Amino acid sequence: MTRTRKRILIAALALLIILTGWFYWFYFMSTSAAIRHAESFLFRRMTVSQIDVEGNYRHFFVTNRRLQAGDSSLESRFSSELGDSLSFGSFDASI
Repeated sequence: MTRTRKRILIAALALLIILTGWFYWFYFMSTSAAIRHAESFLFRRMTVSQIDVEGNYRHFFVTNRRLQAGDSSLESRFSSELGDSLSFGSFDASI
């Protein structure tokens, strides 16, 4: 192998290593990439039960807020005080 050809091969290999390192850092190590990966993971795993084809969905919730007695809506029945136990429930939403 000639001397010039060997230098070109070493330079091409060095450039390939540098580009691979930049690619790895940009797509796997940068803050924005970490946020993108976390958000895409979150929204891929988020599931909601669809009740029917008209866009009605059932959502489930867990809260530790104190539930007051009454027949009013859930928004007005949960107070800002912490309760002693967890309350579980579901609600339907139309989107």
